[in-house]
Amino acid sequence: MQTKQNSSGFHVVEVILVVAIAAVFGFIGWRVYVAQDTKSATVNTQGQPQEAPTINATSDLNEATATIDKIDLDDSDQELSDMQGELNSL
Repeated sequence: MQTKQNSSGFHVVEVILVVAIAAVFGFIGWRVYVAQDTKSATVNTQGQPQEAPTINATSDLNEATATIDKIDLDDSDQELSDMQGELNSL
């Protein structure tokens, strides 16, 4: 007598193939995550992490204050008013 094989469902080879593909995607995702995590650290042009400058004298503090004062914050106010105008038009 011949027995009929049940051919419905997944075969073992198909399941192993799906698991292998999922493992490859997981490994690639993990590598991208680790690469992004290491890139998030601040690095200067020589590849070394930047450290905050040490303030040893009043002149260092005055130089830092002058640098901060050069930052133009007025552009952000213009963008904010543009966004508020767009919201009001809706």
